[in-house]
Amino acid sequence: MRLIRHLNEVSVKDAIDDMKAAEKYGLPTTAFGGKEGKEEDVKKWMAIIEKQCGQIIKEYVKADAFFYRGSTGKSFVEKGGRGTKVRPPKDTPIEVHRYLNKLYKENFGWKVRDGVSVTADLNTAATYGGTTFIFFPVDGYAYAWSRKVKDLYNWLPLEMKRAHMRRHKSLKIKKAEILKFEKTFNDLMKLYSRSGIQHALKHDSEVMFRTNKWYGINEAIYGKEVAEYLEIW
Repeated sequence: MRLIRHLNEVSVKDAIDDMKAAEKYGLPTTAFGGKEGKEEDVKKWMAIIEKQCGQIIKEYVKADAFFYRGSTGKSFVEKGGRGTKVRPPKDTPIEVHRYLNKLYKENFGWKVRDGVSVTADLNTAATYGGTTFIFFPVDGYAYAWSRKVKDLYNWLPLEMKRAHMRRHKSLKIKKAEILKFEKTFNDLMKLYSRSGIQHALKHDSEVMFRTNKWYGINEAIYGKEVAEYLEIW
């Protein structure tokens, strides 16, 4: 019963996210059906996206690749951005999250761990949960990524991982314990860059975006039509 309830809740959230975007832009809430119908959907959505997301579109066309993100919704969504507000971490202890954000702010000018997480690897994006969307951040975004760090969580010392801490009956960590790994974390900062987006589009590393807003188009249903529209591949 819990699984059924969870699936129902996810389905409702997907429908709400789709409805919000559809109502705002006067779009249909369901696909027309068939290739011709999907092309019409994509044209309407891209008319909205092209006005606000030209920066990333140029990068996608140049790289013949997309960034992807798993999120709620089914077809076309508009989401509030991240990078300016605190994002509750899923697996990283909040104390470590805050400490890393302090280092990122010092090195990159913004709290990277509060950004929107995306990847150019479709299979990896599918593990994020929800629907896998082609990611379109509005112009003026910032980003940070690393060739060597595919997923930051895997780079954390074992003592800093929430699953390990649960096994030891603790979900809090003292600053003194974090500072034991100060050099490790400072060395980690050196692996990150705020440039090289074309290289990031050819790797499977996590890329964090600071953006006021982003749009998403369902990759599984409309990926081919979006690529054809932008003359990618």
